[in-house]
Amino acid sequence: MNNDENPFSLGDLSKPATTLIEKISSAMGKIYEPIHIRRIAKAEADASKIRLLSDIEINDIQQRALERFIHEEARKQSNIESITNKALPLLNTNATPQAIETDWITYFFDHCRNVSDVEMQSIWSNLLSMEANEPGTYSKRAISLISTLDKADANLFTSICSFSVSTEDDPNYHIPLILNFEDAIYQKNDISFFKLTNLESIGLLRFDPSNNFTLQVPSNEDYFYYDNTKITITAPPDAKKSIDIGCIMLTSVGQQLSRICGARPDTDFLEYIQSYYRTKRYYISTEPTPPET
Repeated sequence: MNNDENPFSLGDLSKPATTLIEKISSAMGKIYEPIHIRRIAKAEADASKIRLLSDIEINDIQQRALERFIHEEARKQSNIESITNKALPLLNTNATPQAIETDWITYFFDHCRNVSDVEMQSIWSNLLSMEANEPGTYSKRAISLISTLDKADANLFTSICSFSVSTEDDPNYHIPLILNFEDAIYQKNDISFFKLTNLESIGLLRFDPSNNFTLQVPSNEDYFYYDNTKITITAPPDAKKSIDIGCIMLTSVGQQLSRICGARPDTDFLEYIQSYYRTKRYYISTEPTPPET
């Protein structure tokens, strides 16, 4: 299928998807024709018309400028439509895109319309669908920061999030357990001192290589969840009701990005953390939990 061609017609879309399209169109101008996406061919036809303007009213420089403008706008339009298309299948049946602020939509597409890379577009489409599913989830600050990420930074952040555990109180709050970034399990994912420092400077995380962060708990025991596994960690008596959680913590923007970065569990991680915590005199046990449906 041609990448410029829309695989959906409005009649095929769910109510939330149709509503999202209408919401985007009201904020940005029509991105869909009554049945399908506006073809880039129309923009190319406009460019052909401009090339025919050879009279004295438009000189060569002006003509080239107009052709460049049409070409750039066509590329941006293609990116907008591609990101929107990728977001539509990710909408929940109870999504409420009508509640997304119009200014948010304008700000969102102002920051992603130049994104042509397929993997980076997936991040943006995930962000759009999550905001439609639960308006108010993503701040403009998060949009601004994500727009500054290059692909290498995004891939590194995804690797870091593959080592994240969650808690029973808030399954959407991610705690990356980067317990010793010099260990082989992190090195194989290209996690290093300098790269963690870089992500800290961007604003995705806090990094303290000299003193691991700790999680305060009512008792010396807490529960974490990782890849359908419940992990019970009991700290030694002298831990003062705290559990070592490694050398980084995600910022609020990092937390928002962690939900859409596409991280996948590392098959060696459970064995690693059991070994790590036991050398620190922690007691650790694991048990499987039913997968989410």
